[in-house]
Amino acid sequence: MIKVTVPPGAPREIRAGDGRIFHTQAVYLHLFDRDGKPMLYPEKTEVFLDTDKQTGNPKPYAPGEYQLHPSSIYLDAKRRIAVAPRFAKLQS
Repeated sequence: MIKVTVPPGAPREIRAGDGRIFHTQAVYLHLFDRDGKPMLYPEKTEVFLDTDKQTGNPKPYAPGEYQLHPSSIYLDAKRRIAVAPRFAKLQS
C-alpha cells in the first residue's frame, strides 16, 4: 500500500499558454526503496485535480491520510502501464 498525506493548503492554479487552466495540490508520498523498505521521509509532489463539470471548480482532497487507489494504475492506448493518481481515504 502506498500511503499519501494531504496537508492543509489551497490548490494551485496553472494557466497554460493556450488558455486552459489546471489545478494542482501538494501531497506527500510515503514510498519504498528498491528492496521494499520504507523510505525514511515522505516525498513531496503535486497531483492534478479533477474539475467539477458543472461549476468548473477544482475538486481538492481534504487534508488527511489516503492510499493510492487501485484504479490509479491502468493500461494506456498502447497497452503500457500508466498511472493517474486517485486517492482513497484511509479509515481511522
